[in-house]
Amino acid sequence: MSQFALDSVEADVTNYNATTEKHGKQHVKVGDLKFHMMAPNVLLDAFNPKFRPFLFRKAETGEQPGLLENGLTALEHPHLEPLHLDEKFPGYTLQIGSGAGIRKPMEFEEVTLSAFVFKALEGGTVDVTFNARVKVSPEESGKLHFQVKETVEISLLPPKASAQTDLLDEQEAADSARNSAADDDSDDDAAAESERLAAIGNADDQQAAGDRAAA
Repeated sequence: MSQFALDSVEADVTNYNATTEKHGKQHVKVGDLKFHMMAPNVLLDAFNPKFRPFLFRKAETGEQPGLLENGLTALEHPHLEPLHLDEKFPGYTLQIGSGAGIRKPMEFEEVTLSAFVFKALEGGTVDVTFNARVKVSPEESGKLHFQVKETVEISLLPPKASAQTDLLDEQEAADSARNSAADDDSDDDAAAESERLAAIGNADDQQAAGDRAAA
């Protein structure tokens, strides 16, 4: 089963609450964001592969088939209440790429996702709401307050993907350092060779001057 992830998806911020979280003896400033979005029902597979065939079925003759290619677009249980998850998903990275007053994308690490609610809709779409708890600075908290009732563009990287991204960044930094060191070594070698040739030239000049003096 794949992990839940989003890549530059539009979502509505329906609520934001600033609070604190106790870490040992320290109180850390955090914020709770509530998101609402519409998504194709294949998103359910990231949580449990049984959710989608439980909520949806193939459309029968005369029913609207929907726009999705996965075939499961009709409601299996039209009168079923929305599906609630009480599971928490820690370790995410949240990126907010656009929104009210956001000029530079905001990124939050060690984000915990929770309170997922899925409402199946005819045609193969899912109405999704969920919470995201983020560690914030006072400035970031102020910006997030302005996102309430706004549509923002968000990306969510699961823990494994976040770790891989960090590893790639570290590898790129290490490669850059090695290349820089190699360039420095190359410059040092070139300088040493230049000094050696200059010394040889000076020795030849001195020898020639000595030969002329002897003559």
